[in-house]
Amino acid sequence: MGATDDEGSRPVRNEYLSADIAATIYHKLGLRTDLIAHSPDGRPVRLIEGHPIAEWC
Repeated sequence: MGATDDEGSRPVRNEYLSADIAATIYHKLGLRTDLIAHSPDGRPVRLIEGHPIAEWC
């Protein structure tokens, strides 16, 4: 899993962001993580920016 520096203040390996946690939850619920919506001006927007955390899946 992850690791921090000697002071425990910064990740040095496997930093996970909120978007990764959300993607992991969606993945565990069986929802697609590559969903695209369109803004009012037609621009495609990814609904989930993160990636599922492999160790949790």
